Amino acid sequence: TSYRYRRAYLQARLSDNPSLSYEQAMAAMAGISDPELRDAIANGNWDLTAGQFFSGFRRNLHVVEPLWSHPPDDWFIWRALDWGHSAPAACLWLARNPAVAFPRTYAYREWMQPGLSDYEQAKTVLKLSVGDPFCRLNLVDPSIVRDRKGLAGVTHGREWVRAGLKPLVPANNNRPLGWSRIHKALAHQNELYPVPTELQIFDTCTNLIDQLANTQRDETHYEDIHQPRNPDAKLRDEMIETLRYGLMGAAVVSKKTQYRKSRSSYRIG
Repeated sequence: TSYRYRRAYLQARLSDNPSLSYEQAMAAMAGISDPELRDAIANGNWDLTAGQFFSGFRRNLHVVEPLWSHPPDDWFIWRALDWGHSAPAACLWLARNPAVAFPRTYAYREWMQPGLSDYEQAKTVLKLSVGDPFCRLNLVDPSIVRDRKGLAGVTHGREWVRAGLKPLVPANNNRPLGWSRIHKALAHQNELYPVPTELQIFDTCTNLIDQLANTQRDETHYEDIHQPRNPDAKLRDEMIETLRYGLMGAAVVSKKTQYRKSRSSYRIG
């Protein structure tokens, strides 16, 4: 007879131990200067690490089991993409219910892969999107529609459009504002912030979850992330880059007038 073993994570907090005085234990930990380490020990939250950039990320608040394989037809759907070749190209699929007062943003699908041509990247994204409702727009790194490549002088964005991936809209690439937008989407509901936590991530988006949990602050620029310098680095940043593009463009997706303006003013190189 063969047995299959499973492991389950049970979150343990100091307050769960009846033989400990919670107040005394917390007072004893007051000497720990790192707030993330204090929270990890007190609440069993080991997603927190010293120097973590997205310290508001909590698996129990932000990660959910998939609610559907394809979003409902009446939801707003958009994609955010980051070009790559030696480093992976990446795409994040986002959805929002327009019928609620405080709509949550659902990251429901992700894709990362290196070594593909521009045409292959676009076709892969379109293939993975089969069955989804209409995608309102694709938010992309502005450089792929601006910087020309090769003797023909064609942009990466032009190749994506030729493959059928459109409309492309240059994302807001202001990094400090983009990271701030992610922090806002991760904010926890409390007395001072009464709206529900905005960002919900399907647990199938493992790369995005890993990058939110483990990305570190830059030691020189405190309001920016520490970026991997090696294309073979174990911890990548492509998925949090796409999340930054996607959240910064969420207002454009939700307002048809801004969407039309962005679409009409866009020119592909």
